[in-house]
Amino acid sequence: MTEAEKQRDLESLQDDIYREKVLRARAMTPREKLSATFELTNQVLKRMRAGAMWQLKIEDEDVGRLENAKRIARLRQVSDFEYHNLAKQ
Repeated sequence: MTEAEKQRDLESLQDDIYREKVLRARAMTPREKLSATFELTNQVLKRMRAGAMWQLKIEDEDVGRLENAKRIARLRQVSDFEYHNLAKQ
C-alpha cells in the first residue's frame, strides 16, 4: 500500500468517525447532550491533571488540581487579552 493510499484510508476512517459522532449527537436529547458535556469535561480535566502531574513529576492529585487551576487561569488571561486586543482593531 502506498503512502497516498494509506492517507486516503486514514481520511476515510476519520470521516466515518466524525460522521458517526455527528449523527449520535443529533439523536441525543438536550439532557443527554448536557450529561455528555459534563462527562467530556471531566475526562479532559483528568487528562490535564495527569499531564501536569507527569510534567512536575508529582503524585499528589491535589497539587495536580492546583496546577490545572493555574494553567486554566493563564489560558483565560491570554484569551481575554486576545479578545480585548482584537476588539480594539
